[in-house]
Amino acid sequence: MKHEVVVPSPGESINEVFIGVWQKKSGDLVKKDEVLVDMETQKTSFDLQAEYSGKLEVLKPERETKVKPGEVIAIIDDAYAQEAQGTGSSSVKSEPVKASPLEFQPTKVMTETLLSPAARKIAAEKNLDASTVQGSGKDGRVMKEDVMAAEARPAQPSLKLVSSAPAPAAAPTAAPAPKIEYHIDVARGERVQPATRIRRQIAQNLVTAQHTAAILTTFNECDMSQVLEYRKKHKEGFKAKHGVNLGIVSFFALASVRALKEFPMVNATFTGEDIISRDFVDLSIAVSTEAGLVVPVIRNADKMGLVEIEKKLAELGEKARLRKLSIPEMTGGTFTISNGGVFGSLLSTPILNMPQSAILGLHKTQERPVVVDHQVVIRPMMYLALSYDHRLIDGREAVTFLIRVKEGIEDLAKIINEKEII
Repeated sequence: MKHEVVVPSPGESINEVFIGVWQKKSGDLVKKDEVLVDMETQKTSFDLQAEYSGKLEVLKPERETKVKPGEVIAIIDDAYAQEAQGTGSSSVKSEPVKASPLEFQPTKVMTETLLSPAARKIAAEKNLDASTVQGSGKDGRVMKEDVMAAEARPAQPSLKLVSSAPAPAAAPTAAPAPKIEYHIDVARGERVQPATRIRRQIAQNLVTAQHTAAILTTFNECDMSQVLEYRKKHKEGFKAKHGVNLGIVSFFALASVRALKEFPMVNATFTGEDIISRDFVDLSIAVSTEAGLVVPVIRNADKMGLVEIEKKLAELGEKARLRKLSIPEMTGGTFTISNGGVFGSLLSTPILNMPQSAILGLHKTQERPVVVDHQVVIRPMMYLALSYDHRLIDGREAVTFLIRVKEGIEDLAKIINEKEII
């Protein structure tokens, strides 16, 4: 029997799906659950796996071919299933980088060559020496775009790339934006490579936020002593009882939910004409992956305790690492937390995750001298940053909201019930 390989529905907010690179070719014998092709959308990339074993017939070409959800892109003939089960996988997959997306800790995985599966496939097809390709991915990992750029690199010492810069918003009578010329010096190591669709969408979202919202950032700092002491005391018992690690982000999630209940406008959205308010909190957690920034959502975070949030963070983090996050799991958040502190950031101004109205930025915990009860003491301190849409949220609300987050972190009794945890 022949089975259709169809494009899965990526969600209501996604209207474009593109075929990246086929990991298997027409005539290949494939096993169930083997990766067939890399797929890309404006928000994420994902692997499409075989649902049956058999012989593959590819119907749609690779390299950014636009397809629609439900469209048939290949056929698997299970008449060859037994033969396929007796063969090894013809695609070589590199071991995934085991980074903790929720804490952003970069961890190198030493392999013979740091190649993504798609990059390895293209390099083999084009007979390219991957060791000569400089990777742009995490830890120098060679991505498919790097190999494609190396393949397209001309033999002459330099080339001239002319691109039209997007015209800024202006009155209808404004003159068109001038063309900008880019001179690429290949001999000295400059190169051109296409940006992934995720990177293009990230860029578009950030520019939209800057051009649409009236973004203002307020800062504060919090004493992390109670959080660090609590984690030190309960870390092992928490992992043994609940099967997940006890991190930092979960405490800020609870503190943010508490503050959002007091200041619901921070959890609202301004459309330009109307205000969309909510009786729930869908908390977005910014996650850095090899493919780019993704923001999975914890639904109904306001109804969760510390254990439930940690379990959900672990689940979403694993899916992000394996590129298995669904579009619904990354859309519809109402407030975002971004933790740049694990990269060493001491202070930053996060940009709104539109159409949300606020984002909380966490930073590096650092021991600093502070004054407590008229005495100078050393405490582990963290700077907090709240960027917000000033069109909707007034300064008093934003400042007080951040103070409530600070209070929850410095007095854990306000946000957690220890009896429910240990």
